[in-house]
Amino acid sequence: MYRHTGEKSGLGTLLTECCGAMGESGELLLATVCDEKTPLEALRGIKDIAKELRAKVPSDAHRHAATLLYHAAIAAAYAQHGVNVSARPIENRCDLYEDLGNAFAGAVLGEVFRRAVDRALDWGAEFP
Repeated sequence: MYRHTGEKSGLGTLLTECCGAMGESGELLLATVCDEKTPLEALRGIKDIAKELRAKVPSDAHRHAATLLYHAAIAAAYAQHGVNVSARPIENRCDLYEDLGNAFAGAVLGEVFRRAVDRALDWGAEFP
């Protein structure tokens, strides 16, 4: 469970608890976001799920987990497909995504955020 988060934060468990009646696995959602082969429409769907979860969750910890998933889906769509799935310009999120990339350094999730920043700032990173 921790290979995506880079720490024993329980992120996957919190997301699974957030999903409740939806029956989604938080760990599967994270793995899907972190998989470079995930289709753009699946990432849009995860972003929408996360947005919905943020409004329904029982605690701040769950809200933070859903918000992180939301941003991870946006970052993955941009990093992997070059498409901004948010109405807000991706460049406005670069500072946040750089911080999240550092916070999850050494984990696949951190790499997703770093690649989105690299692409947004056109730092010469290789893209799929």
